[in-house]
Amino acid sequence: MNIETIAAIIFLILLTLFLIKEKEKLSISGLFPLLYFVLYKTKTGIAQMTSVSRRYPRLIDMLSKIGVYVGIIGLVVVSWQLITNFLNLFLLPQAAPAVALVLPFKAKGVFFVRFFYWIISIFIIAVIHEFSHGVVARLHNIPIKSSGFAFLGVIVPVIPAAFVEPHDKILLKRSRMQRLAVFAAGPFSNIVSGVLFLLLLFALSFPVASYIIQFDGVAIVGYTNNSAAELAGIPKDSVITQIDNTAIVTLNNLSAALQNRKVGDVVTVVTTNGTYDVKLGANPKNASLPYLGILSLQSQKNNPDFEARYGSFTTSAILWFMGLLYLLFGLSIGIGLINLAPVGPIDGGQISREIFTKLIKNEETAMKAWYWTSLFFFAILITLILSGFF
Repeated sequence: MNIETIAAIIFLILLTLFLIKEKEKLSISGLFPLLYFVLYKTKTGIAQMTSVSRRYPRLIDMLSKIGVYVGIIGLVVVSWQLITNFLNLFLLPQAAPAVALVLPFKAKGVFFVRFFYWIISIFIIAVIHEFSHGVVARLHNIPIKSSGFAFLGVIVPVIPAAFVEPHDKILLKRSRMQRLAVFAAGPFSNIVSGVLFLLLLFALSFPVASYIIQFDGVAIVGYTNNSAAELAGIPKDSVITQIDNTAIVTLNNLSAALQNRKVGDVVTVVTTNGTYDVKLGANPKNASLPYLGILSLQSQKNNPDFEARYGSFTTSAILWFMGLLYLLFGLSIGIGLINLAPVGPIDGGQISREIFTKLIKNEETAMKAWYWTSLFFFAILITLILSGFF
């Protein structure tokens, strides 16, 4: 058992004990203990939200308005993608799952992230998301009733989050544009911060990465349904180093090696776990293109010359930080977008409610349309998540 697994177990135990100790301060909803959501209400950060909103009102107002339009466009895009991915479950059964839980343990249907990466990333993303909601709310003089930590639990608390609770009655009295600005602030800030994390990663990678790492193949981290590579017996976590007579060092080498092949061709794949003859399948997005059916990552190793000069700790620390930036980029964009799904109480659901009540004059009809739309997309989202476990 490695240190990250031990840390994850200790974290869950301490978190459970903390919630038991502070149970009088908790608000619990859902099917406890099977599936529930816990809110631990505090006043943490509210003063800082007010301070930021007062210090940079013009900048925040401009960004929040941009965020509204980005949020509406994102809502449409996410809705379309959810429907498309849902249909692909039946039309393209070999397609990879489109939505997955991000958790610090390996399991089918789970996007695995090492514990320290996971807890740091979730904390940073949640704070950015909720702090932004609070800042925009305070910009429009909407009081914040509470802030704090939230946990999604299944028997034990599993996924930590954060929350900000604006004063509902006062929020409803503000203009539609101001309400939309509050709702869109969280997802928009996650998307923007994700782009910034990517730019920072590029800024660090170009001058540094070429000195400290060397590419050495393409790692197989998973399979699609009916994977040609899996059917050929190639173990997961293998690194592809050659296809036929073509050396595979980068992901681009892999694409080039398959470019002139046809569906049904048999290729010899050399990996770190052995050599395999693979009959290429059909790409689920274009049946005329050959397909290995793998989920892949660039494999790399430390540059021994850099390590000899600066030490293995320096190399590991830089690579660890670069890995964190990459994960923050991916999760920030992903979490920002999924929060724009038109589902119930999440941000996209609140934005879609404002759209329905704007477009449909009869309030009762608008709320019914919103309710059934929300239920429809909730069912799609749950189906996509569960599909990864089967």
